[in-house]
Amino acid sequence: MSDVFKALMSNQKEYTDEEKDLILEEVVGDSGFDGGRRQLAFTILNPTRIAGGAPEPLRLPYRTPFWEELINEEYLYGQDWILLGAGASVLKKDWQVMNGKIVYGINYLTWFHPTFLQIVDPKPWKMEIEPRGFDAVNGETQLVVSTWGTKGDPNADKKSGFAREHAGQILPFEITHPAVKANEGRRLFAETHQKPLMWTPNSLAYALNVAYWFRPRRIVLAGFDWGGPHNFGDGRAKGSQCEYKTKQDRHELLEKITYLRDELEERGMSIKQVGPSKLDCFEQVDSFREALE
Repeated sequence: MSDVFKALMSNQKEYTDEEKDLILEEVVGDSGFDGGRRQLAFTILNPTRIAGGAPEPLRLPYRTPFWEELINEEYLYGQDWILLGAGASVLKKDWQVMNGKIVYGINYLTWFHPTFLQIVDPKPWKMEIEPRGFDAVNGETQLVVSTWGTKGDPNADKKSGFAREHAGQILPFEITHPAVKANEGRRLFAETHQKPLMWTPNSLAYALNVAYWFRPRRIVLAGFDWGGPHNFGDGRAKGSQCEYKTKQDRHELLEKITYLRDELEERGMSIKQVGPSKLDCFEQVDSFREALE
């Protein structure tokens, strides 16, 4: 452990971006991280402290495993929806605008309680939900979980047992499994929750389609930085380039997200993205306030 890192640990203060980068490098290194180092980094780089507070979005009065019970709720239908990724840019924005709004969080967002939290893969479940306790998280947030890996997949037990374990307590959605050859390259838009979502190597695509089921007035995207550390502060995604490994993967991902954007806009949805972001297929604005004007 370097002297710089020890010095930073010994003081409770506001850190510069350069100091945060040093911490992230020390905690993560080139070999990933373990639970102890993760907790240490989260303590040092606590997102609530960095942001100067935490959002207090709309709370649902009840939790349900049935889409039908929520989709036609007047207070959810035809409203502004904020789709929130874990990009660190959110911590520097006018996030207070999210107070009282419908916030649909994605993956690593348990530093506050979004209205909904979408989990597709086992990793964020194990790192975010299990350590805090399913009941504790679900008591404040409606979990929306993909059943990917639980049907027709020989590795289902290894991939997404959490979807089966809590089947009666989560809002589930189906994904067209990419291993099925007929699904390769397919462009699908699920008009209702009864249809499977198009497989895409990024959770934003699913969130866009799910939000449509509630016919939002406007959709605001934030925290989809596509690069840099995530806002939970443990540095595991420092330098994240999103979930693609080759230029072809990136091209396919952008093509699918652009396809979903076009489908939503054709149906009258307004979509704006709070920047900065390397994802450039949406109209970018500088703040939540500007997005909701």
